[in-house]
Amino acid sequence: MKPISAYLSRLMLAAAALTLVACAGTKVKDVQSTSNTTAGFSPHTIAIVVENNSPPPSKVSRRAAQLEDAKLVVTTLTDHLGKVLAGRGLVVVSTDAHPDLTLRCSVLDVRGGSEWLRVLIGYGAGRAELRTKITLLGSTGTTQPLVTFDTESTTGKMPGAGFGLASGQALAAGGAALSVPGAMRQGLGLEVNDSVEHIDNELGKYFKSQHWQYSTGNAATVDASRTTSSPDAAPIQR
Repeated sequence: MKPISAYLSRLMLAAAALTLVACAGTKVKDVQSTSNTTAGFSPHTIAIVVENNSPPPSKVSRRAAQLEDAKLVVTTLTDHLGKVLAGRGLVVVSTDAHPDLTLRCSVLDVRGGSEWLRVLIGYGAGRAELRTKITLLGSTGTTQPLVTFDTESTTGKMPGAGFGLASGQALAAGGAALSVPGAMRQGLGLEVNDSVEHIDNELGKYFKSQHWQYSTGNAATVDASRTTSSPDAAPIQR
């Protein structure tokens, strides 16, 4: 029979993971919008510009890995936003094509995180994070944004097992928590997917407020989990 303390440790960790999972997920902040002033304007084309403006880590040894994460996130966001907006009935073009709209996505922070550190230590250790600033502009040359908002996606700050002590008991409890459906999220892959989903939702709200066409139903399905991380790669703390 397993010691009662080990059983209680697993139970408490699993309960904590389920309780505090609300700290994780994607949030939209600081939404600001202005009405379109061009009578009869109905956008048909859109350009997507995604840029990395995330600061490098303070530790020099982490900068190369963080830069690779950022580059991959920029590529993935560009690809997935293009697929989603095409699914909404917009034609994605380059900025040189004088698009009706331009969607700018500035990546403000990228952290790959480590799933096991999130379980064994917690309190923010190993946390994955993706923050972006979204700006929708009108025709080429327009400086006044139509809508702006920030997205913040994170795996949260669950308490961890063994209060930072990676003992055998903590390892067992960590494994139990990882088996709880929905208790753990897999880092940047899901952060990218969640961010794209929330960007899509906010754009849909704005298009609706302007009486613009924005095809309903499920847009092109995207899955960044395989793109932004390798299942065979060892977890790395960013």
